[in-house]
Amino acid sequence: MRHVFLDFDRTLFNTEAFYNHLELTHLEDVNASYTSANFAKFLYPDVIRFMQNCQSENYLCHLVTFGRRATQEGKLRLTGLEPYFSQLFYVEQGSKAEIIKNYLKTSVFCEKVAFIDDTRSHLEDFNLLIPDGIAIRMCRPGAKGSDIEDPRFQTCSNLDEFLSLLTEKRVDSHT
Repeated sequence: MRHVFLDFDRTLFNTEAFYNHLELTHLEDVNASYTSANFAKFLYPDVIRFMQNCQSENYLCHLVTFGRRATQEGKLRLTGLEPYFSQLFYVEQGSKAEIIKNYLKTSVFCEKVAFIDDTRSHLEDFNLLIPDGIAIRMCRPGAKGSDIEDPRFQTCSNLDEFLSLLTEKRVDSHT
């Protein structure tokens, strides 16, 4: 099985646009309508296509997001992305990589493991704990921290590039 672990904020979800929207809207109004809001408008334009392509390419997608669980669950639910994920991992403290490693221990067969995240420390942990995995850094234009270069990680600026890296095998595949 081929597993793809995806970060949420600044990988799938335009967090800066979301926060800018909150600044322009009264927080009381947002909180009152939180259960019926449509956060799909904060997804990057390539997300749904990417998730559909992963399904057709037989990649099993998992969400691994860091932050307060209630907040992250709410944001994810209101985007409508939940059905695309096999597993949802909400990490409030500790390491995303540890969660991924523990999950992979339960997997019967793992042909390829890829992790995409915008946070370098999460990718560093992934490389240490899952050295045969593929760690890719997401650098969305305009996203916080994307302008910082780090030669240790292959980068992409959108999910189409990420899928191409995986399907064209321009990154090492590991068993």
